Amino acid sequence: MARAEYEQCRAHFVTIFGDLAALSVDVLADELARRHELLIESLKFHRLDSADYLLVLPNKATTSRIFNDGQPVHLPPFMLVFRRWSRLRNASVVVLPSLVDVELKGIPAHAWELETAKHLLDEWCWVRGLHPDTVD
Repeated sequence: MARAEYEQCRAHFVTIFGDLAALSVDVLADELARRHELLIESLKFHRLDSADYLLVLPNKATTSRIFNDGQPVHLPPFMLVFRRWSRLRNASVVVLPSLVDVELKGIPAHAWELETAKHLLDEWCWVRGLHPDTVD
């Protein structure tokens, strides 16, 4: 997971404004490559929805250069707005429905740690902490 997040630090969300019916990602990639003196093969567009793409670039320096302090890029008949990648995109907030105690049995004494509980229960719940009797 850490490697995947590191890879995404080279990515931007790109929102495209304009006539989306005439949109050609190849033309956009050609123009970005020309403007920033990049190899077209180094630009990877992934469609997220009708006007949003994920653009993965070759390195962090290129990512910063293309971001251009968040200024829109005008490529008539389109305008591109870049936002830095975030794993929280489209995230929503929810309240966990209840607090419960979960007892794990069969864990060897040398593995009685918070990280063990998190590892075992991560798929099903958020582990807040260990019971006071177990901590020591």
